[in-house]
Amino acid sequence: MKLLLRSMLFVPGTNPKFIEKSISTDADAIILDMEDSVPEPFKVTAQKTVHEALQSGIFKGKQVFVRTNSLDSEHFIRDIDACMHEDIMGFMPPKIQSRDDVVFLEKLLSQKENENGLPYGHFKLAPLVETTAAVLNLSGIIRDNKRIVAITFGGEDFLNDLEGTHGTPPVAFNVPRALVAMAARSIGITPIDTPFLDLTDMEGFESEKRETFELGFGGSLLINPRQIEIANRCYTPRKEDVEKAREVIAAILESKEKGAGCAMLGDSMIGPPMQKKAEQIVELMEMIERKGSV
Repeated sequence: MKLLLRSMLFVPGTNPKFIEKSISTDADAIILDMEDSVPEPFKVTAQKTVHEALQSGIFKGKQVFVRTNSLDSEHFIRDIDACMHEDIMGFMPPKIQSRDDVVFLEKLLSQKENENGLPYGHFKLAPLVETTAAVLNLSGIIRDNKRIVAITFGGEDFLNDLEGTHGTPPVAFNVPRALVAMAARSIGITPIDTPFLDLTDMEGFESEKRETFELGFGGSLLINPRQIEIANRCYTPRKEDVEKAREVIAAILESKEKGAGCAMLGDSMIGPPMQKKAEQIVELMEMIERKGSV
């Protein structure tokens, strides 16, 4: 299942004002956060606030995920129970470590769907990969799980686990980013990049996200609405690339109609890799155009 997830905006679960404002942004997805942005004494408040927002119906038609507390937290099950609503697309559980975690989530969500009258598979997963072990175990973690629609990279927690340093740019992210992108694309889901934390450096933010788009990422986690427009632009194919992709597809169709053995674009032969890439670009642009945020 491919989703448009160029911009995934974190919104603190305790703040009704921020939650309401997030609805009017152009973020591709909203992440109601129960974890890092919610201090320990306010975890129950976040559950109540998010539950009430869901009951109000303000998320209808939006792609909404919930970042829960960790699976071993006393808050985790209550986070899930507070969000048993058809307007929740899925969950973003943090610090996923192994396939056992994903198997547990599959069983739990199946049970909750059944108890709440929701169809099997309604809730999707976009697990956060935040440790060295998880990055190295990615293929096993995501194997054969139809709920997983994205892998999200949590760079800061990964860096702590690695005992690395955060340079500018963060060289320590190069290998895990490549592994996350390859693992996700190998099973046809979307890799999502770690947040960029310096809100005063929009130039640096744009440069980093353009690089991760080249690396294969389909979007980024965001911590502020100011980052949405840039993220949407960075993870949208350039106009000239879209035009070239459509020319490639038109040339292939023309060659088929003529019964030619191979397609040509100008003086260049079009091989299967070029065709596949062109189809990917056009498919992504069609998703963006349907949303109306080119």
